[in-house]
Amino acid sequence: MSPDGKTLAFVRLSAGANQSALFLVPMAGGGGTRRTDWSVAIGSVAWTPNGRDLLYTRGETSGSRAFRVAAFGSEPGTVLPDMPIGVYRVSVSRELAGQTFRVAFGYGQPDLGLRLMDLEHVPAAGGLSPGTAFDDSTRVDNPGRISRDGTQVAFTSDRSGDQQVWVANRDGSGLRKVTAFEGESIDVGAWSPDARSLVISAVVAGNVDTYVVSVESGELKRLTSSEARESQPEWSRDGRWIYYASTASGRSEIWKIPATGGTPVQLTVNGGYEPREASDGGTVYYVDAFDFNMLSTIATVKQVPAAGGPELTVFSGVTPGAWDIADAGIIFVTGLAGPPSRPEVADALNMYDFPSRRVRRIGELPFMLPRAGIFRVFTSSRDGRWALVSHVDSWERDILVADHFR
Repeated sequence: MSPDGKTLAFVRLSAGANQSALFLVPMAGGGGTRRTDWSVAIGSVAWTPNGRDLLYTRGETSGSRAFRVAAFGSEPGTVLPDMPIGVYRVSVSRELAGQTFRVAFGYGQPDLGLRLMDLEHVPAAGGLSPGTAFDDSTRVDNPGRISRDGTQVAFTSDRSGDQQVWVANRDGSGLRKVTAFEGESIDVGAWSPDARSLVISAVVAGNVDTYVVSVESGELKRLTSSEARESQPEWSRDGRWIYYASTASGRSEIWKIPATGGTPVQLTVNGGYEPREASDGGTVYYVDAFDFNMLSTIATVKQVPAAGGPELTVFSGVTPGAWDIADAGIIFVTGLAGPPSRPEVADALNMYDFPSRRVRRIGELPFMLPRAGIFRVFTSSRDGRWALVSHVDSWERDILVADHFR
């Protein structure tokens, strides 16, 4: 709330697209006014003591940064000078002598890596082996997708500065960057059946669309172009269709579009996110909720015929961003919301078995998964043998204090 108590500043999240914007609304009532562009998630907001400006933090592909924007102007926010990349919280003191004030920042740069795990080798004690670090960096690497034949891995990383799509062989060799976006948020959707292309979603100029990118040349083809959020794409087994989540109908539903472009077809009417096609090509599985606060939202897996038809419930207990489909069933993560308060309750991998329609435990993970900073923590190969899992290599936090702000 503003120092005079007349205006409320708040952050509005665009569900399913990892975007947010800063809004102002009079406490007396009325419509909200947007003061920033839609962008990667805003962390925190604070009014200056005189009520003229707002300080806020915002995630960028190079890391979280601090910005300042006039509360009631029209100019966009500007980066606070001399503040390091990695500030994610902001707090402002009362006005001090000389009309200055003090600002405190939460600061920390996460190092999130990837672990490649062989799920065929589970020790008798029931705990999974830690796997091996996969093409590790000191920045933020996000699980993408494993090719259908299990030989190649796609993931996103900001190791080159901006977040990009990277691919490598399953043994980590042949690492290369395949996209060249500038300052955008990207999600790897799926490999094409021939493993020559990837379908991805990206936030470009504030709009979320789906693209096809050539793994060899990096050539980019835009597949969707409406004002709706069109993300989380999945390639069909026969290569003809791409499924995705779209808000074109007013809320997120599962749609499909020809892989070469064309007229979209809506498949669900009761809400849907993260489509995954079954290996036989006849069914599309999806979840009914999405959240960016990892491992805190419990969703229900549903299914719809790939050609359209009734929407049926499969089972509940899946976390968005922490599940994938294999030939034999659905592999998913379970764990406590937030940092574990009971060390005996570990994050674990489980499988919903298609033939028996029952859930069985694969094994406990030997490390804690990230609870923030990314919106996907897990992916698996189609044969169910390999898993690519997000790993917290380090995540230190400090408090920085800056004086003499005006």
